[in-house]
Amino acid sequence: MNVEPPIHMHAPSGAYTVFYVLFVANLVGSVGWLAWRAHATRSRLPLAALGGGLAIGVVLPPIYNALTLVWFPSNIPAPFITAFGMKDPFFDLVGYALFIGFGGWFLCEQLRAGRGARAIWLTFAAWGLADLLFELPFLRWGMYTYYGDQPFTVGGFPIHWVFMNGTVPVVAGALMYVAVERWPFGQGGVAWRVAAAPAVAGGLLLVPMAPVATALHADVASWVRCAAALLSIAISLATMRWIAARFTVAAAPQEAPAPPEARVLTQTT
Repeated sequence: MNVEPPIHMHAPSGAYTVFYVLFVANLVGSVGWLAWRAHATRSRLPLAALGGGLAIGVVLPPIYNALTLVWFPSNIPAPFITAFGMKDPFFDLVGYALFIGFGGWFLCEQLRAGRGARAIWLTFAAWGLADLLFELPFLRWGMYTYYGDQPFTVGGFPIHWVFMNGTVPVVAGALMYVAVERWPFGQGGVAWRVAAAPAVAGGLLLVPMAPVATALHADVASWVRCAAALLSIAISLATMRWIAARFTVAAAPQEAPAPPEARVLTQTT
């Protein structure tokens, strides 16, 4: 189905002013926490997680937006790229970086502290619902839109995104944990593995996204799009269940875990 985007859409500048204030506050808090953790643990791994998130944030947003029919107005401030006929704002890049990089490392630290499956489900629920609450007012103010025949929307927000958004930091965090604590192929290059985790998590998100994205672009009935959205939700929940099962028995918490770089040095001397 050839869905025409709302190319003449314009957004009020006041809405973006409010958004940027909130966005900068989140940015400062997230980066500040990662910097503090890097200093407290004498490790570069939190910054590696952020760097990996930033790298993938340059690539993924335009692709996701095109697949799931997201559109930003032509007068949007500070676009960082024009792709698929649409200007993509800079805050989309940084938002993805924080969502995957910061969210992933935040969960990784909880898993390293032995919080196990409970931390996974709490992260899944918190990130999914937080994004819903964050997006609703800005969708209402016309800062961007989900267009086309979107299934199961609340205030213009497709509910399947609650589940897919909750999945991303969990997958990233679990991959970071494996890269740090359970890597079976030697202990070198820990920082590079952590930095690569956001890219892998971002790529894996295409799996639950595929059914609903395909249906949105296909010439099918509305009920098929609803079924595709339910399938995307089911894939996200199955992924969470599978990951949580790997952490059912939590490891004993460590009061002051040594950074992986220090452990590697100890093992080789």
